[in-house]
Amino acid sequence: MGNAWWNLTLRFLLELAALLGLGMAGWSLSDGAWRWVLAIALPLAAAAAWGTFAVLNDPSRSGRAPVPVPGAVRLAL
Repeated sequence: MGNAWWNLTLRFLLELAALLGLGMAGWSLSDGAWRWVLAIALPLAAAAAWGTFAVLNDPSRSGRAPVPVPGAVRLAL
């Protein structure tokens, strides 16, 4: 297995940091009730997009892609 566990752990932590950053951005973009809506909706939308669009036959996933896209498009997401 080698360093695969380390790479997957780092990838997971980076994804969590990105979602946290989106939540913090949503919180700071508005005031009042919209603050809560954006702080929750932005990370949820990003997680949904990240889970929906996948590189076909990605070895770190199940191999099935709900919406297959090239690697550059996935990276841009």
